[in-house]
Amino acid sequence: MKPLIPWRDALRCVLETVEPSAVVSAPVEVRTMGSVLAQDVRTRWDFPSADVSVMDGYAARSADLIGARPLLRRVGESAAGHPLNAVLAAGETARISTGAVLPSGADLVIPQEDVQASEGDIAVDLAAFGEVEPGRWVRHQGSELRDRDVVLEAGRRLGAADLAVAASTGNTSLQVHTRPRVAIVSTGDELVPRGVVPKPGQVVSSNELLLAAAVVQAGGIPVDCGIAPDDPDGLRTALAAAMTHDFVITSGGISVGDHDLVARAFAQLGIEWSVHGILLRPGKPLAFGSGQGTHVFGLPGNPASSWVTFCLFVAPAIRRHLGVRGDLLPPTTAVELRNSAPGAGRRAHLVRAELHGDGTATALGNQSSGDVRSMGGADALLEVPAGTSALPAGTSTRAFLLNPWRS
Repeated sequence: MKPLIPWRDALRCVLETVEPSAVVSAPVEVRTMGSVLAQDVRTRWDFPSADVSVMDGYAARSADLIGARPLLRRVGESAAGHPLNAVLAAGETARISTGAVLPSGADLVIPQEDVQASEGDIAVDLAAFGEVEPGRWVRHQGSELRDRDVVLEAGRRLGAADLAVAASTGNTSLQVHTRPRVAIVSTGDELVPRGVVPKPGQVVSSNELLLAAAVVQAGGIPVDCGIAPDDPDGLRTALAAAMTHDFVITSGGISVGDHDLVARAFAQLGIEWSVHGILLRPGKPLAFGSGQGTHVFGLPGNPASSWVTFCLFVAPAIRRHLGVRGDLLPPTTAVELRNSAPGAGRRAHLVRAELHGDGTATALGNQSSGDVRSMGGADALLEVPAGTSALPAGTSTRAFLLNPWRS
C-alpha cells in the first residue's frame, strides 16, 4: 500500500483525474432524465408568445371605459387556442377566457364578475373593476421569457420538471454528457449469490446490489459483473472483462492480506494506483487508479465501508464524469448531536447517524463496518476529525446527507 493520506486529499486526486464525458444529442423524453446538460437550454420564442388574458372575462379598450357605467357591444370570443380574428373597434368587446390571446385593439381585460351581461351587450361596473389602465389582467408577450433566454443552465442534472421546461420552450433535443457505465465486481471465495443459504464461513453477496443501486442514484449505469474468485488467473480474467467500461468498482480483496489479490491483479492489467489507503474510518483500504481507458475504485468488502467510500469518492467521480458542476460531495446540513460521536485516533471517523426533524442527530450505537443494520438506520455521516477522541453531545456540526440524489 502507498502511505495513508487524508481522505480529502484522496478525493482531490480522484476529481483531478476524472474528466467530463463526451457530449451527445439526446431527445427530450423520459429516458433522458438523469443526464447532465452540456450546454445551456434556451427558449425558442417569447413567453407568453402573445398578450394573453389572466382572467375569464371580456377584452376591451381602456379608452371605452368612461362614464359611470359603460355599455359595450359584444362582437365575438377569444378562447384558449382559438384567438378572435378581428380588430375591436370603438365601443366593442369580446368574450375571453384565461390564457386566450387578447384581440387586436384591446388593451385590458374586465373580469366577468365586474360586468352585467345581456344579449349582445355588457355593462361594466367601474366601481368593482377599479382603476382603468392599459394592461390590467393581461400577461404581456415576453413578460416571462424572451426568445433565446436561458431556462436551464449547463451542468444541471435533468429532472422531470426540467424535461417539461425544455419541451414547453420549443426544444426537441438537448446536448448532454454521456452517462458512465460502471462495472461492479464482488471478490472473495466466501461469497455466495443471493437466494443461497450460506454455509459456515460464507456470506451472501449483497455489495453488488448496494453499489448498483448507488450507481443509479448517482447517475451512472451499473453493470453487474458477478463474483470473482480468490484465484489470480480467474480474478484477472474477471477484472479484464470489467475494464471495458468507464469505471470499475471492486468490493473486497483490496487490502494487504495474503488473499487480497485485487491490487496486484489490476496492476498486472495496466492500472496505475494513485491512491491506496486513506486516513479514514471506515474505508482505510480504499484504492483508486486509472489505465487502459478506465478508472478503477477498489472498495473495502465490509458493507458499511463500501457504502461510505462510494458516497465520498465514487459518487463524486460519477457526477464529475456526468458533467455536474460545483461541489460534488454529498450536500451537508447543520445538526446538533444528541449523543457523543466517537473518534478514530489518527484517522478521521465518519460516524453513521440518524437525523431528526428538529435539527438534531443521533450517532448510531454500532459503528462496525460489517454491521448491516447501521446502514439501514443511517441517513447522515458525521465527521469526527483525526486526533479527536469524540464530539460530545450538544456539539453543533455539519452532517453529510446520504442518498441525496435519489432518482
